[in-house]
Amino acid sequence: MNKNYRNHHKEFLFSNITLCFLLLVFLVFIDCARVTIQKHLIRLDMGREHDARRFMPDKGDMVFIKGNFTNGEEFDLLLDDANGDWIYTVLLNDILQQSSKPVDTLKFSFLIKTGDNRYIPNNGKEAIPLRIVLLKDIYDKKPIFIFNEVFDDRPEVEVTFTVGVANQKVLGFFEPKKGDVMVVTGDFCKWDERGIPMNGDKNDDIFSVTIPIKYDPDQAIQYKYRILTNRKVILPNNGWEGVPNRNLAISKDVVSAPYAEFSDLRRVARFIINTKSLEKDGKFNPLKGDILQINLSLDGQENLSDALVFVEEYQYETAVLIPLTVKDIKWQLIKNIKELLTEWQSVEVGLKGKLVQR
Repeated sequence: MNKNYRNHHKEFLFSNITLCFLLLVFLVFIDCARVTIQKHLIRLDMGREHDARRFMPDKGDMVFIKGNFTNGEEFDLLLDDANGDWIYTVLLNDILQQSSKPVDTLKFSFLIKTGDNRYIPNNGKEAIPLRIVLLKDIYDKKPIFIFNEVFDDRPEVEVTFTVGVANQKVLGFFEPKKGDVMVVTGDFCKWDERGIPMNGDKNDDIFSVTIPIKYDPDQAIQYKYRILTNRKVILPNNGWEGVPNRNLAISKDVVSAPYAEFSDLRRVARFIINTKSLEKDGKFNPLKGDILQINLSLDGQENLSDALVFVEEYQYETAVLIPLTVKDIKWQLIKNIKELLTEWQSVEVGLKGKLVQR
């Protein structure tokens, strides 16, 4: 084997090794580019709009993203549900590459276009402010937007709420066996009046629920408990607790709200008045606009209740909160603010409340 042959052989091997190395680098580059493309993905959950029949692809409805992605011209890009899971997606890479300047912030909104020209709210436009999202957040957080809902990327934790209801059961304000429901509501669910239903223990004396909540470590959430009923019963505060909004600061992965009795163990007196004899004697005539009230004496301080509410024939009722510090409690029935119908009567109201019937 001559010297020239050996040199050519070495050059051939070196060329092949170099070529393989360049090919490997190219494959790695292609793989990285593929990952980058995935990170440019916009995701939009349209499940809620479909369930509300505001978005019906079977009728030709389409959803678009409308925005300025190139520091210049606006684009309308069609989103597609490739997996059939109501998560619509679109890649922004091709549009972003057209920008003459680096793009670091996306400004956009979503738009529904119907296939049958039917009416939908706001003509298919989102009613929320223009979305402004950092491009790096699209890369890192992979958010899933929800149509017509402001994106919330705050941390989320499981929070347990627990409330005692013994006083409300004694008074007849809360009867779970008859379909009454205890709920918790607050700013975490936009103060939905129907709240989030809670589950009772064996005796239905304590109710609790654990729910995921997005929170701000620097700001406490506010919440309250409420009773929902379909029975013919007048609930104090329409079922809401008679206390200020409760506050809970969240700073751990899993937290529990402090245990509380409904309305913080305030004593409640429920008055049920039968007016049959009063009407028969002509002392009370609701057809003429007569109203009934309870005049309370709490340690000597008199207070008139709200007007008693008609529940059923001859039955009127109301409920009042009794402060824990009050020792001496008396009551009398009043007509039209000033006319006495009964003398003062003493009553004992414990922590679990008192049902007063006359």
